[in-house]
Amino acid sequence: MDSERKVLAFEEVTKHKERDNIWLLISGKVYDVTQFMEEHPGGDEVLLAATGRDATDDFEDVGHSDDAKELMQKYYIAEIDPSTIPLKKSSQLRPPPPVPHQAEDSGFLVKILQFFVPLLILGLAFAVQFLGKRENKEN
Repeated sequence: MDSERKVLAFEEVTKHKERDNIWLLISGKVYDVTQFMEEHPGGDEVLLAATGRDATDDFEDVGHSDDAKELMQKYYIAEIDPSTIPLKKSSQLRPPPPVPHQAEDSGFLVKILQFFVPLLILGLAFAVQFLGKRENKEN
């Protein structure tokens, strides 16, 4: 890497997504992987599919080796300006679905069972103890 750090805007990275000019954004760094297209073990389509967006999750999900991560340094060209990266759309922003009415009923049933099951166990313990003493008296 150069001693002077180069910083690019996300918009500049998105311009480089053609087969003969591919830049990838991974972990806040920009890589020109054009020369690596034919060597990539997963094929060039994988790299093409990761262009124009933050490909960090794709890269991490595959579980690249330490050798692959070291090889990346050869293709490093710049850092990304984080303020220029658009926010990810998240499905978690949707409100949770309404709980069905049956779920309330089962919650009530669980509370009743939490009360009565220990009482039942306690009652059985006393019955066993009583029957044990009774059996000892008969012998």
